[in-house]
Amino acid sequence: MKYFMLTAALSVAMVPTAVSDLAGPKTIPVQKPAGKEVFAGPVKVQLRGVTAITVPQNIAGVSLGSPYIANVAVHDKNLLLITGRAYGETSLHVMDDKGNIVVATTIFVVNESQTKLTVNKGGADFTMNCTPDCKASPDVGDDVDYVTTISEQITILSKED
Repeated sequence: MKYFMLTAALSVAMVPTAVSDLAGPKTIPVQKPAGKEVFAGPVKVQLRGVTAITVPQNIAGVSLGSPYIANVAVHDKNLLLITGRAYGETSLHVMDDKGNIVVATTIFVVNESQTKLTVNKGGADFTMNCTPDCKASPDVGDDVDYVTTISEQITILSKED
């Protein structure tokens, strides 16, 4: 019985390899920078903040590891705008029109604010912005009811304007 289970497991494990061999190679060669400096970062961006990066070469393509962590917008042929969407880190690669990688870096979405305060009450977090007085400023990881209440109030107030 053990021999049968081992044979079955090995045959299942080999199937993806056989299928991928039939489909041909999956890798696409990427050109290395041709004598050009590669921006290596890292880039820090505030949550819900924007950081601009100037690239000396014309931008032809952008690859972002996780769009849940950050968003990258190509403003023009040499300017990227990076927006922090959630705390964490992700990779960023930018290619020029010849396929050279001109940016290879890591984006860190952080909170380095000197004005934010997080209060933990009964195991739940409540974030406030304290400039000059402390006001509700929900953040990722805060209590769900707190975030929902503040978001609903913002929606109602924005309709009044």
